[in-house]
Amino acid sequence: MAKKNFNRCIKCSLAVLVLVLWVLSGSVLVLSTYVREDLSQLVLVTEDTTIGDFYLSIFFPVIFPVLVTISCFAFVIGCVGCSGAFTESQLLLGWFFFSMLVAFCVELSAGIWRMVNFKLSYNESDIDQLKLNIQRYSRLEANNWFMKAWAKVHKEYECCGVESFQDWMNSEPLMLGSCCPGSLSGDRSSSGGRDACLDFISELDGCGTKLLADLSSPKSLASVPYITAVLGITQVVALILALKLWLSYCFEAKEDPTSSV
Repeated sequence: MAKKNFNRCIKCSLAVLVLVLWVLSGSVLVLSTYVREDLSQLVLVTEDTTIGDFYLSIFFPVIFPVLVTISCFAFVIGCVGCSGAFTESQLLLGWFFFSMLVAFCVELSAGIWRMVNFKLSYNESDIDQLKLNIQRYSRLEANNWFMKAWAKVHKEYECCGVESFQDWMNSEPLMLGSCCPGSLSGDRSSSGGRDACLDFISELDGCGTKLLADLSSPKSLASVPYITAVLGITQVVALILALKLWLSYCFEAKEDPTSSV
């Protein structure tokens, strides 16, 4: 009787941990999707820079799909774990244990690699590359995507150009309107409105340093270390409970040869 109560307690605890796992996995899925949508347009202007290459070549095509896959896979693993616990299936519990162990090892390896070997940084050559991108794409006819991305940069960081508004004066003067507040940019048809806009943007800083500094450590990713830490602890506890429950069912099967897996 005591053994059954113990197993029942483990089952309930495992079910709670699976629920927590689902919530955390859902949080990672939502957060990664939000980060992708939030940064995708900003990253367009950083092509061929160190930070831009990371997002365009590694984060968006590799890391983001992996995060989505792992988050979705966690829901399946959780269902298998609960099913194995409440149906007393050694097979399902074993599958849950080893799948969770593999996922934990992958996450731990990625975390160690991130802390030891990887650090996003930028330098003066990246600022020069942003200027080259302006010169290159502002001359293209189909450059709406590039101009919209820069308009978003101007609005979010309250800045103009890479180092100053002069970057647009030498390539695409019409972009100066996106550096002005709505009240000024809407009145640029008159000479007074243009002068007011120019007076305003002449006081603004350039966007290059602000943009690269923000992309090297996005605020939207600030909560990721805490979520992954809680996720790792949850996985370790779930592994211990699943192993205890699996061993308990194995001993029961040996004591009662007529019982089935």
